[in-house]
Amino acid sequence: MKKVFVILLVFLILAGFFVFLGASKKKKTVSTSTKTEVGVEKWEEEGLRIGGNYCDAEIVRLDDGRLRIYYALEPEVPGFAGQIYSAVSEDGLNFKEEGEVMQGATFPSVIKLPDGRWRMYYQKAGAIRSSISEDGLRWTEEKGARIEKGEKGSYDDNNVASPTVIQLKNGQYKMIYRGSVKGKYDPYSQQDEITRLLSATSSDGLSWQKEPGIVVDSMNEEFHGQVDGPELVYWDDGSLKLYFQSFSGVYVSEISEDGKVSSPKMVLEAKGPEHAPSDVTILKIGGKWRMYFGIHTKGIYSAVLK
Repeated sequence: MKKVFVILLVFLILAGFFVFLGASKKKKTVSTSTKTEVGVEKWEEEGLRIGGNYCDAEIVRLDDGRLRIYYALEPEVPGFAGQIYSAVSEDGLNFKEEGEVMQGATFPSVIKLPDGRWRMYYQKAGAIRSSISEDGLRWTEEKGARIEKGEKGSYDDNNVASPTVIQLKNGQYKMIYRGSVKGKYDPYSQQDEITRLLSATSSDGLSWQKEPGIVVDSMNEEFHGQVDGPELVYWDDGSLKLYFQSFSGVYVSEISEDGKVSSPKMVLEAKGPEHAPSDVTILKIGGKWRMYFGIHTKGIYSAVLK
């Protein structure tokens, strides 16, 4: 009888083991991850360009060939009032600071208009607004808002910010911006809002129509509810690229002419939470593509495409 009991006990243990093993294998085949792979682009960090508590860089090429970079003061700094500054450079590496050009704004995005003037888009008072300038230094705010937060239940019913604007080949303007809603990706998230990248179009750069759907969704295991800092740029081959960041680094997608967005690929990895690039801006300078970005409490850095 004792022998029968031992055999039965061994059988039950083995049966339980195989049931557990089968369940484990089945569980491993089920994944909701949208984890992306490192892309073919290889960006190499070059170092600090402008030191200080700065972020939200935006670089443009002036008519005389020089480069001007705009950047914002970090909101944690005492006396913060939405200051935006500018600096100029001959080579994209050494910058001469020009001082403050605006207050009450964050996340600048600057474009050159067909008539030679400059337009800056930025977040102010919970909306995306714009200002106009003849020289890129003295700015006059334009009436009204370009993009306001959406109705309850929309993807941007809490906040809109971080615009990037580009003029398309067909003459229309396209904006990618960050829209947020209240909530957490999971119970352990330290963020009280979920951000996504959304889009809008305009024929004149002033009146904008939001496009339906999501450009980049953050509700997955790759982004954990957080994407930010979009940057639109036309590449050498004429393709339209969208760069943006999340906790782990900088990503890129391509946007086709019919508006389809490719799966994001990481192109610049964060060196830990203390050295995570944010709000990138990209321009080809002297035959090389350069990326500028903020590092919290440190300043504006650059990277070069190898």
